[in-house]
Amino acid sequence: MLERGVRLAALTALVVVLFAPQLSRSAEAAGVGYFDPTSHTLGGPIREYWESHGGLWLFGYPVSEPYAALSEDGRPIVAQYFERTRLEYHPALDDTPYRVLGGRLGAVLTAGREHQPEFLPVAGAGAGCEYFAPTGHTLCAPFRDWWRDKGGLPIFGYPLSEAFEEGGYTVQYFERARFEWHPENLGTGWEVELGHLGIDDARRTGASTLDAFNAATPVMTTLRVATDLTASPGGEVVGTLNAGTPVRVIDGPRSDRYLVQTPGITGWVAFSTLSWTARP
Repeated sequence: MLERGVRLAALTALVVVLFAPQLSRSAEAAGVGYFDPTSHTLGGPIREYWESHGGLWLFGYPVSEPYAALSEDGRPIVAQYFERTRLEYHPALDDTPYRVLGGRLGAVLTAGREHQPEFLPVAGAGAGCEYFAPTGHTLCAPFRDWWRDKGGLPIFGYPLSEAFEEGGYTVQYFERARFEWHPENLGTGWEVELGHLGIDDARRTGASTLDAFNAATPVMTTLRVATDLTASPGGEVVGTLNAGTPVRVIDGPRSDRYLVQTPGITGWVAFSTLSWTARP
């Protein structure tokens, strides 16, 4: 128990190093970083993965801040919940393509359903289907092409069930997701959607009571000295602000510069021009 506490304490320090100051970005102003609809932030390796693997369209909004956790095999990780998944940063895998992975929420959610007909292994695949021997399940239309196109095995894992009717939709469970067929969305690109397993898992496990689920507040600070704002780090000057001007930090750091916002203007400033105060 003591070892677990020490490991989690060490990981909490890692979270602080990786994500603090956790800088926020207005969703309207710059698209990512701070999300007004859920009042949560997104940064570090998890942000990089989210942006490069489907982003809002695939995973949904963040519904928690990053927090210290342990993986299934007991290793320290940084986890963050999203509407449709939980993304996990694995420091031990930092030099591999697997440093950020989706949590196995589909496997966790369906534990105990192995003897239900839809979850029993099948002998093989029919025409137009693909068979996965590790789990004994098939992948067919309407989900097969979508699974392939949106990331396949690394993103969703193996199928854990056959496609079947549940909750008014045709669904299929995977290690990291639940696919849902929405025929009412034909022709829109939203015919297949991921179920809200992130929200479901957080509620079911009690994770939603963690402090990480409290709304985050964008970082506010003031300019220590009068300074020019640039359109990009080291780029063209877009304006000048006086010393003492309150600003909202919405991105960074990039080199030694942060993106700040004040009514009417947004730009990059050097770290040394900001008056930083320790968080409580």
